[in-house]
Amino acid sequence: FGTRWARTRKRCTRSITLRVVHPTMSESPVRMVMLARVPRYGYVKSRLARHAGKPTALRAHVALLAHNASIAAATGLPFELHYAGDASNPFFSALAATTGAALVPQAEGDIGVRMLAAARYSSTSSPDPSIVIGSDCGALSVGYLESAVAALSSADVVLGPAEDGGYVLVGQRKPVAPLEVRALHTRRVRGARDQRLRICAPPR
Repeated sequence: FGTRWARTRKRCTRSITLRVVHPTMSESPVRMVMLARVPRYGYVKSRLARHAGKPTALRAHVALLAHNASIAAATGLPFELHYAGDASNPFFSALAATTGAALVPQAEGDIGVRMLAAARYSSTSSPDPSIVIGSDCGALSVGYLESAVAALSSADVVLGPAEDGGYVLVGQRKPVAPLEVRALHTRRVRGARDQRLRICAPPR
């Protein structure tokens, strides 16, 4: 598990790049949002489980989830844990208690649908800006999240792409449809020169 996590961390660290879209300004607080699956034997980290076994996969899931939750909470921003699974799971209850996270059930659908729903979630009529992260990248740090928050203060969208084609972080001033986020990223990858786009180097 230690070696696999180290390799995952190294790979994830190399891949993180912040991509910032559409400059704007707002004084609204930023919400830290983490999407996570309730720890359940045999239902998490299926690819790792095939190679290292289900017990190792479960331990890895729990360790990464706890790490990223503590990192998100350490930013001092409002923190929401959007969960998939049984909310009565004692691990999630303990994690919410130690990090101060608000527990919110995830929407049904694919990852894009769930991320958009998390960005749109609000206890008021208008959702605050959000930074949405996953629970499986061990390279996330407080400094990295703070850099994303700083970028979001003068941008509409902040992306942290991963090597597998997904994202380790998506920040939005207002909820943006997944296909629009992907289109913006694709244009930049293909070399489109758009004055609305800029790239922020990740913290070292």
